[in-house]
Amino acid sequence: QTAKTQMPEFKLANNQPVLVDKSGKDEMLLALTNFSAFAGIREINNRNNILKSIDDLVLAEVIKQKDFKGATLELFKITPNDVTKINKKFISNLAKIDILDAEKITFQKIFEKHPNDPGLLVCILMQFHELKTGESLHVSPGVPHSYVSGLAIEVMTNSDNVLRMGLTTKPVNVAAALAVVTEAKCEKKLGDKQAGIRRYSPQHAPFQLIELHNAEIELGMGKYDVVLNLDGQLNVSVGGQNYVLEKAQAVLLSSLESKVIVKGHALVARSV
Repeated sequence: QTAKTQMPEFKLANNQPVLVDKSGKDEMLLALTNFSAFAGIREINNRNNILKSIDDLVLAEVIKQKDFKGATLELFKITPNDVTKINKKFISNLAKIDILDAEKITFQKIFEKHPNDPGLLVCILMQFHELKTGESLHVSPGVPHSYVSGLAIEVMTNSDNVLRMGLTTKPVNVAAALAVVTEAKCEKKLGDKQAGIRRYSPQHAPFQLIELHNAEIELGMGKYDVVLNLDGQLNVSVGGQNYVLEKAQAVLLSSLESKVIVKGHALVARSV
């Protein structure tokens, strides 16, 4: 989970704050390979059809809930033994459930790693996304999400605030996460491409991602730019001085007033 800019105060048992800074985590994921993720709130009828297909009376109170927060709270009231039983029943019924094959495979992967975790059931409450190479997913602060498999680049604001509800060995704080949840949908998008340059500019996000496919671009002034070489050699010219980056190398450009030219196959993450 990610936190909004204005957050309630939560502390751990040792009186340490759960949220370590005042910034919400706005982020965008760009798929470099096929990528599977749960992000955003699933439409309620679709959600309930899946829950009903599990055919377990323990889920009746979850199905009655009209929002993500209410349904999630009911899921976390289920006893550990019942969670394990329902998870197993859900996976055994996957073949009969009307969802994409890719989503079935993704649920199976989660179950194999976390068979006793209620987080598996929380994923039923979220939208499933199968991203192809070059597709992006913008996740605004507070929108619940879980990245499952694939290779991707993630761009985000400068924040270490993460609130988890499961599917992890790291600290979990369901109450804090639900207190800052934003119940919104997510859409995968392909950036606008012209002359070998594809731009990803999420609405209201303080960053932009530019993908170069054997192309050249002159960057305007910005507070921060990170240039990452994806393949072959990459040339970055700063004020006439040339730098050559090998594959997987990156360079950080901070508050430069000099002209910057990037040429090759690269990703440029920019603050805007």
